[in-house]
Amino acid sequence: MLRSRLLRSRWFGGVLALAAAFGVSLQAAPPAAAASLTQITSFGNNPTGLQMYLYVPNNVKANPP
Repeated sequence: MLRSRLLRSRWFGGVLALAAAFGVSLQAAPPAAAASLTQITSFGNNPTGLQMYLYVPNNVKANPP
């Protein structure tokens, strides 16, 4: 297990070195937009007390696929 972890870290280090040599920059993912959740309270018989929420992203097209 230790050997495989060492090999993976060396492989990843090699990939980073190659990327730097070719001028490739690794960029972090953009922060997620914080859309709100809306609780749905009337979705039928609920003997176990489940909670249901509706999530709609901030940027939704008019007729999404």
